[in-house]
Amino acid sequence: MAELETSIGFSGVVVDERHVSRVVQRTPKDIVGTGDTELVPAQGAGVRVRLLAMVVRTALATNLRLKSAGNNLSALLALGINDEAVWPYMQHGWLQTEPNEALNMNATVATGGVQLVWIQAQ
Repeated sequence: MAELETSIGFSGVVVDERHVSRVVQRTPKDIVGTGDTELVPAQGAGVRVRLLAMVVRTALATNLRLKSAGNNLSALLALGINDEAVWPYMQHGWLQTEPNEALNMNATVATGGVQLVWIQAQ
């Protein structure tokens, strides 16, 4: 059972495609402005941010997009008032930044909040 727990992240560690153990990070963030908001800072030379899961809850209707620094990573997400976007846990990740770039979210209006699950990746 311990092997299964590690492989799906219950223990706080996942094993990536190179069989390297990666510590799972959890980040809550309130989005209170428009434009780009840094969700996860750049992790250093050669290190990417890989998004494993995300929940976004809106307060107002907004358009959202995830970005690696200034470059688009996701399609435009159009959410309504008190709407929610859920990206369930995916071991291999939904997307990842370029090396040493922050994971940002661009919003057309203040959205409410975001919960992220991510790892550092090479």
